[in-house]
Amino acid sequence: IAPFREGWSLQMRVANRRRALLVEIEARLILVLTDLQHPDRLDYFALPLQFSTISFLALTWTLVHPITPDSPFAGMTAADLTTRRAEVIVILKGVDEGYMQPVITRHSFRFDEIVWGGRFTRAFSGDGGKMRLDLDGLSRFTPVDAPERLPTAP
Repeated sequence: IAPFREGWSLQMRVANRRRALLVEIEARLILVLTDLQHPDRLDYFALPLQFSTISFLALTWTLVHPITPDSPFAGMTAADLTTRRAEVIVILKGVDEGYMQPVITRHSFRFDEIVWGGRFTRAFSGDGGKMRLDLDGLSRFTPVDAPERLPTAP
């Protein structure tokens, strides 16, 4: 959960570990929450992204879901994520430029893996005109003060 413009957002950073370039990348985020009225049921929410497609994935891509009044995160606290056993599913789809074959991957992040108040640090550097991606630094962040409860209106 990170600052975004004048508000807050859910951010996730992805990178390509393959040797071939990935093109025409699409991303989807799905939030899964336990239903408070019926604990044996799950509620699913598609999370709109700032950008859901990019032409190619050269270094990193930070997926950003702005937390607006319409977001299921609006008004939530870090404790709410735990209570509702929140899980965010990331689905990426693209084309391997070398083989022109589709590539699909997915990953999920549970409530205890979501950082409440952090800003990603740069995971790449330039050296002699070449960019170097540090995959080990992909999840590195700097802590930031976050509100106890996410706002419900701007």
